[in-house]
Amino acid sequence: MSKDGLKKQVISEFLASFLLGWLGLGAVVPLAVQGHIKDLFQFAWVFGLVIAFVVIIFNPISGAQFNPGVTLALVLSGKQDKKTLLPFWGAQVAGWGIGAGFAYITFWNQLKEYFESGAGNPVALFFCHTDDIWSGVILEFAGTAFLVLAIFAMIDERCFNKPTNPLFPFMIALLIVYLITFFAGYSGTAINSARDFGPRIIGLIYGLINGYDVSPCFADGQWILYLLTPLAGAVGGMLFFTKVVDKLLPPAKH
Repeated sequence: MSKDGLKKQVISEFLASFLLGWLGLGAVVPLAVQGHIKDLFQFAWVFGLVIAFVVIIFNPISGAQFNPGVTLALVLSGKQDKKTLLPFWGAQVAGWGIGAGFAYITFWNQLKEYFESGAGNPVALFFCHTDDIWSGVILEFAGTAFLVLAIFAMIDERCFNKPTNPLFPFMIALLIVYLITFFAGYSGTAINSARDFGPRIIGLIYGLINGYDVSPCFADGQWILYLLTPLAGAVGGMLFFTKVVDKLLPPAKH
């Protein structure tokens, strides 16, 4: 891969992650602060549709991965150049974080009123938390594993029911809608280390600027769960496909 090609892909990963951080995570505000989005199912559809259009835009450039676990799984399976791993990770974390920063800027006054009313601490709006660590670990692992397993199936030519290229972004969106609806009430459905870690850093900065309590960002150690478990889940999903499903599928046609 040329340096120019890698540069374009890294920029693509940053922009895809940025848009999801801003327009995807930003939808938490009308859900949790303003009440314009009435429930988790509605939020899941909003988030899923943003993902669909981001995939349409950036899939031809970098694969629109915007998820360190997906990138890791593709690299470990040999489907992607290992030289992309660290640059993609950096772009993804930066994109999700800066996107969340733009969400803070967009809703600055609403979030100030949210805090002053005593409704909650806005520093914690854009990253995940769980009241049950064990359930959080299980669901984040399982959710990311299933996501990667589905992606590997949808890009394998031997899976004759795989969606066509025009349908692929919307199948990813439907999968995300399902995972958010099922898991978000328990773990927040990060299933993406960058989607959680980038906004945590920005939440810390935002809180320090405004004098808010920033202990939810890193003090309780949950950031480790959301950083490492999705990576482990992604590897688990990749191994299940390559070691089990791959052996069951018919041979590739040459």
